[in-house]
Amino acid sequence: MGRFLQTICVTLIVSCTANSVIAQEQKVRFAYLAVVDLLPYYVADKKGYFKELGISVESIPMTGGPAIASAVMSGSADVGYAGTVPIISARIQGLPLKFFSGIALDQGPDHHMNIFVGSPKLGITSVKDLVGKVVAMNTQGGQCDLVMRNSLADAGIPLDQVKVTNIPFPQTQAALALGNIAAGCTAEPFLAGMKQAGMTNIVMKGLVRGKLLTQPQLHTGIFAKEEWLVANREAAKKFRDSLAKAIEFMKANEPDARQILVEYTKLSPDVVKDVTLALQTVELNPAQLQPVIDATVDAKLFDKRLNASDLLFQF
Repeated sequence: MGRFLQTICVTLIVSCTANSVIAQEQKVRFAYLAVVDLLPYYVADKKGYFKELGISVESIPMTGGPAIASAVMSGSADVGYAGTVPIISARIQGLPLKFFSGIALDQGPDHHMNIFVGSPKLGITSVKDLVGKVVAMNTQGGQCDLVMRNSLADAGIPLDQVKVTNIPFPQTQAALALGNIAAGCTAEPFLAGMKQAGMTNIVMKGLVRGKLLTQPQLHTGIFAKEEWLVANREAAKKFRDSLAKAIEFMKANEPDARQILVEYTKLSPDVVKDVTLALQTVELNPAQLQPVIDATVDAKLFDKRLNASDLLFQF
């Protein structure tokens, strides 16, 4: 009888331990784009930080921001990656999406994430050269659109004095080289390639205007539906904490981090060596989002001024 009871006890202990491990390893489905500023995610995945903290992340590659938002809203993904402007737009439309982790900041003079480069073929060297010309961005109503509106306003140029067309980031360099566009919005790693090709004239930049340009503004983050965040608070926190651990690794091991970037994005090492890495953070500060929200209204991109705290999920 004693051995029988001992066997039962051991079985219960093993069973409880196994159940505990299973409970800790909650799956989180992550919809994302293969972009440079998601380096903390690549590092966290490569180094096993998610599993260390007790979650299993299923990566779901997407082709664009709208597809990510749709995946999260439909429930086919739990969390997603996005820029601040698309999530502001989503909230204005009544979608219950919130950031629960930051990813990258936008801050001048050297860390603007989306910028417009002037065409060397057309001799474009400043925003004032764009009057009556064609400028390109990947999509209207996003980060690039806000940058353009801010820069034109600072230069005193009415919005209707430029012609806007849509060109995907990978095709922008060729359009600039041919002179098909006067300026094009771009981001890393495409910016590094442009610089290597001698395209160095930055003519528009900044999610905000004036003195705010030198202050950090939230550029991208990780978001989810508010209902999911409330029900899965611990899993969301573990996801964020894994990214924070990855950022600390990146600070101390930049060459290794760049190699991970090559592995996960399949970019050329020659390009990655010249990529300007983002200012990475998981922190969510309303003071770093409210100016961006205000800028979308001032630039007449949106007509509703939200409260930044309503877009941020705090643990």
